[in-house]
Amino acid sequence: MRIVMTLRMRTHMLALCAALFASTLMAAPAQAEEIAVVNAQEVISKSTAAQAIKKEVEAQQKAFQQTLNAKEKELQKEDQELAKQRSVLSQEAFEQKYRDFRQKAATAQKEVQTKRATLDKAFARALSDIQKNLVAVTSEIAKEKDINMVISSSQVIYANDALDITDEVLSRLNKRLPSLKLQM
Repeated sequence: MRIVMTLRMRTHMLALCAALFASTLMAAPAQAEEIAVVNAQEVISKSTAAQAIKKEVEAQQKAFQQTLNAKEKELQKEDQELAKQRSVLSQEAFEQKYRDFRQKAATAQKEVQTKRATLDKAFARALSDIQKNLVAVTSEIAKEKDINMVISSSQVIYANDALDITDEVLSRLNKRLPSLKLQM
């Protein structure tokens, strides 16, 4: 008898739970999911801040290359001088000058690597700053337009043009971050 009552109770509880669950599903309003698409690569490449950074990096690289060329010519000249002095100098004196030359060349190489790394890091920081602002601008637009999800166009095979907010994101990003300087 007890087993029968327990089974009936369980059956009633399951029916009650199912009814409650079904009523909550029916009561939930049908909410359309708003989605937008943005071409983040296009926004970054066309942004005024990215274009300013690109020009600055190119100028830095050009100046760096000129300095590098001058240093290289100086080292080549010194190498030629050392080769001429080989027959004149004692073995010991030549070896000392050669070690000094190699040390100078190694120091120059380290300077080149350090300058390149510094420029790369500065560029990466600037790009990161642009990306953070891109995300912030995209979030603002999404909140204003009640958009639940913004997807990168690189992850979408097809999207209606009406879903694309790339131009608006670019416009706002340019207003928010009109230019940017490399911080070395």
